[in-house]
Amino acid sequence: LATLTLKDVPMLKTLPTPMENLQNLNMLTLSNTSLENLPLQNLSSLRTLSVSSNSEMKSINLTDLLKLSILDIRDNSVLETINIRNASGYDYTITNNSALTSMDLENIRALNTLSSYSLKSLTNVILKDFTNLGTIALSSHPVLQSVSFSDMPLLTSVTLNG
Repeated sequence: LATLTLKDVPMLKTLPTPMENLQNLNMLTLSNTSLENLPLQNLSSLRTLSVSSNSEMKSINLTDLLKLSILDIRDNSVLETINIRNASGYDYTITNNSALTSMDLENIRALNTLSSYSLKSLTNVILKDFTNLGTIALSSHPVLQSVSFSDMPLLTSVTLNG
């Protein structure tokens, strides 16, 4: 299975196949489901992940997704936390997740651009060990209290707008 698209299935609470059946997955799109969390790990082929308009998803935990290049997380009304560890990266966009309070991203090796905006509840951002990240744009985060950057040798531009 290379591509899995689950759209407009609001009663879907679990992925329709065990994780071991997704090892060759390149693209995953989840939109308008009732999945409560997204514990994706060790999907060595996953390159693109889109998660939008999921009414029950409270957390996204992505670990050891070494080819994950494109990430788009938007319009998830109850999403509270995003944790990403040991991924590749190129362009990550996280926007309009109204309940999101915390983002913790670590060891995203090839990420060039991280954009997040309109996260009205975001209070805490931790970014650590990004070897290629050059640009960070965090906009429309009115209650942001803490931002931590470390181990980012190529970081040239940071934009923080409340």
